[in-house]
Amino acid sequence: EEDEKTIEFLLARPVSRGEIIRDKVLCWVIYMVLFNVIIGIFTWLGFEFFDVGAFSRATLFFLVLAPLFVHLIFGAMGFLSALFFVRRKAALSMSIGLVLGLYFLNAIALLSEDMQFLGWFSPFRYMDAADIVNNGGINWTYALGLLLVAAVMVAV
Repeated sequence: EEDEKTIEFLLARPVSRGEIIRDKVLCWVIYMVLFNVIIGIFTWLGFEFFDVGAFSRATLFFLVLAPLFVHLIFGAMGFLSALFFVRRKAALSMSIGLVLGLYFLNAIALLSEDMQFLGWFSPFRYMDAADIVNNGGINWTYALGLLLVAAVMVAV
């Protein structure tokens, strides 16, 4: 709204700031869910139409569902970054840097036993595909934890 000068228009409407924020959050949550549903459908179709051998549909479902929790965390981080960066370019740069930084932090944690503790600072650690395949599902404690952290970031 700052870059496009639409905040004045929004604030002149008979809606509260809370309603504006609620609608924005609802919008990006819907987009995240739709994105993951579309990816999930095409992933499932790929497994069905191409000969990939025997696979567990339940495990595939959890492998498709798990990124949603990570996406919601990063969406919440982006939403939170809007508090600190007025310009879209600065917020976008910081958000991309944060995603890449946390991804590489997780990669370093996976490569070295001495650095494994770093993985706990990355949301990628909590929805690890290897853990999902080995355990046959998502660790729901981690999933709820990620949702709680995302909710706290949005509530700020």
